[in-house]
Amino acid sequence: MPRAAADVPAFVRLQVEHSGQCLTIEEGSFQEGAYARQLKCADGLDNQLFELLPSGSASFEVRAKHSGRCLSVDADLKWAGQRWCFGSTPPQHWKVVMVEVTKELYELRPVHVPNWCLDIAEASLDEGEHAQIFQCNGTDAQRWRILSAVS
Repeated sequence: MPRAAADVPAFVRLQVEHSGQCLTIEEGSFQEGAYARQLKCADGLDNQLFELLPSGSASFEVRAKHSGRCLSVDADLKWAGQRWCFGSTPPQHWKVVMVEVTKELYELRPVHVPNWCLDIAEASLDEGEHAQIFQCNGTDAQRWRILSAVS
């Protein structure tokens, strides 16, 4: 991931290491609370494109291109999905932590629960499996590539 905010590409795809699939807002939904899932990475899907917008103290909002809504964590720490972006809402702010330099892999951690990570449920390889928040455990279901994408 580029060091300076000015170096961050306008849009990125988040590709999970264990399955090679991309974080996707289900069915291109604009609905509040629409789930994030893993689906095959594909060009032309704006619901797989995200902006990483600096939100202070080395954290980012992860904003979906298609809806303008932010990747968020529910209060029970059970799912990840999109919500209206509110600048001061901790469940919408993420730390992007490099965990493997050679493969350029990162963990995405909500700032309000720093020992929890964006995760694919049960490390499933199934297309359409839900993204969730789970205690960080170093598995490939929690390790993400940040891929430059054409908008």
